[in-house]
Amino acid sequence: MLPQVEQGPLYNSFNSTLGMEGPEPPPGLPLGLFANSTVFGTKIGMFQCPSDNSNPFQITPQYAGGALSGPIGTKGNYAASWGNTYWGQDQPATATPMRDPVSGLVPQFQRSAFGFYNVGIQTITDGSSNTVLCAEVLQGELYDIRGLLWSSIPGGSSFFSRMPPNNPVDYYQTGLFGDQLNQPIFCVNEPGLDLPCTGNAGDQGAYAGARSRHPGGINLLLGDGSVRFVKNSINMAVWLGLNTINGGEVISADAWQ
Repeated sequence: MLPQVEQGPLYNSFNSTLGMEGPEPPPGLPLGLFANSTVFGTKIGMFQCPSDNSNPFQITPQYAGGALSGPIGTKGNYAASWGNTYWGQDQPATATPMRDPVSGLVPQFQRSAFGFYNVGIQTITDGSSNTVLCAEVLQGELYDIRGLLWSSIPGGSSFFSRMPPNNPVDYYQTGLFGDQLNQPIFCVNEPGLDLPCTGNAGDQGAYAGARSRHPGGINLLLGDGSVRFVKNSINMAVWLGLNTINGGEVISADAWQ
């Protein structure tokens, strides 16, 4: 989307063959992280919410002897809807069992606007005005991955609807509290700043919630291009339904706007 937001030169300088995190030849150094470090370190103002701090990102020097700590990245506050389960959009065997408190059933993944598949407007059969594309997230401190929009990692450029807006408690009765991030090196637990986390979920089983510094709720970008404010008190059935593209839910505007 960079060319559409007057960032054509930045887009042209990005090596898409390497990407931001790969490939990883021996000894496991992601070449894209270094090749695209200029793009990685360029702050894009429109991705920053004025209500939140503007924090940079660096992989902690305590990891891999500091071999990955050279590039300094930028963060933002708007992340893609990645669904209702885990980053892997499945149910890893090692994950804590989920249980829907209403039905008592184990919830299945419902397709969201982003994930490991292609989505066109024609596939959003729930209606573009009733489907969340993006929502707000908060930026963690320097060594915290959250807010890093250059990565699809949970809390970076993706959020998950299994946690209510600005709520650290998992709706699916796992008993887990806060964001479940994929590695301890990416997690700086700051519950006092509304950024609680645990860093041992693994890549597939990680997830993170949508949060903001706005009193009472968060802003959403819907599929029709409109921006709406949703309250923290939104009914979870409505919140989950808004984050599916073809779940077939009937959602009335007066239930959440």
